[in-house]
Amino acid sequence: MSSTPQAMADKNKQFWDSKASSYDEEDWLQRIVKVFTEEYRKRLDWYGVEWAKEGDGREVRMLDFACGPGMASNAFLDHITHVRGLDVSKGMVEEYNKRAAAKGISSEKMKATAGDLLADDPSTQSHISGPEFNGFDLAVISLALHHMDKPGFALQRIVERLKPGGVIVVLDWTDKPAMKDGKPISDGPGIPKGDHHGHGHGHGHGHHHHGGDGEKKLEAEDTVVHQGFSKESLEPLLKEAKCDEVGYQLTDEPFRFGGRFDGQTREAFIARGRKAL
Repeated sequence: MSSTPQAMADKNKQFWDSKASSYDEEDWLQRIVKVFTEEYRKRLDWYGVEWAKEGDGREVRMLDFACGPGMASNAFLDHITHVRGLDVSKGMVEEYNKRAAAKGISSEKMKATAGDLLADDPSTQSHISGPEFNGFDLAVISLALHHMDKPGFALQRIVERLKPGGVIVVLDWTDKPAMKDGKPISDGPGIPKGDHHGHGHGHGHGHHHHGGDGEKKLEAEDTVVHQGFSKESLEPLLKEAKCDEVGYQLTDEPFRFGGRFDGQTREAFIARGRKAL
């Protein structure tokens, strides 16, 4: 039986709340965060954003959608003036703000808020409807789009928060399966488990959670809807979200996993689009 969108959103909240404080504590997860950060930074010119420069007095504002503990925010932090993270997981929001404070970064520059940009009834999210959460120069979504039942709708909601000419950047898996020893793996990281439908947010893979009193184990794959996106499937979604200057690049190499996915690799991409003027 298919999950309802709300059930899927609740499942995402439950899982990512449980993993917020230990999200990237394993060495192999830290390596993936480092590699993704490098992949983001080596494409700064390609995105087409006019980055902030010391002394020019110009604001460059970023939205980190499904922000998790702040990987994308930190990747772009030296090139923007303000970033606002959004996540359905209150645990992830707390971890994001805790880590920013530990680095001595002011909440004026870097702050996350719990909210659901994809809520069926936007009036329930009035706390993220004001100027602070609109008119962004850049919006980034990292390893979350494949958790969403309607990725096109998600991209539209994100692009709505950009100023005209603002840029959206998407990092996610391609539609190719995980590989191990040169062979495809049907149940690798980021591969849908069962028949899922929902609009939850995600932050990566490789974790699992054992519930108490006989509860069924909840794994990251339980929150996955799509295996990934090819250039041919993603670029039309960006265009439908009223973006032009659309582009799609594979990351320089497949990403290697550890833990229960040790030895497996997956191909990833970074895409961009500019909100039409």
